[in-house]
Amino acid sequence: MTLYFYILIVVQCFGLTPPPEAFKDGYNLRLSWLEQYFGHPDPNIQDPVYWQRHARTWICRFLGGVLFVDVGSTCVNIRWLTYLHDVKAIGNYAWGAAVLCYLYRNLCRATNYDTKNFRVFVALLQLWVWERIPKLRPTVIPPVDVAEPIGVRYY
Repeated sequence: MTLYFYILIVVQCFGLTPPPEAFKDGYNLRLSWLEQYFGHPDPNIQDPVYWQRHARTWICRFLGGVLFVDVGSTCVNIRWLTYLHDVKAIGNYAWGAAVLCYLYRNLCRATNYDTKNFRVFVALLQLWVWERIPKLRPTVIPPVDVAEPIGVRYY
């Protein structure tokens, strides 16, 4: 895919034409560019399109900075913008499955000898380790019900 196609996706989502320097590696949109234009919404504006663009910006920051992180959590991959066109349909996607697949794929990549960076949602990795490797779990005081998931227990 070309840079022109990626620019079209951004224009459809945000209504602005990004400059070429808003992209990193050609297919990642810099979150700093989004912050520049959509970082501080005006609460007095009642236009639903305006608020949909700001909602997409928040979701992009969440996707690129928390769930599907790059090395510095500074960009969001353009592929995720294709799912943000219809704001009402965003909740119908299996985001948990996508995050889990992303985690497993990056765990596999991390085993390569030449891997220098590790890109995952660290809290999810921590919960996965606690569930799969009991010896690495923190000691819980006072004891809690064993049937309760480890990630929701109060320490």
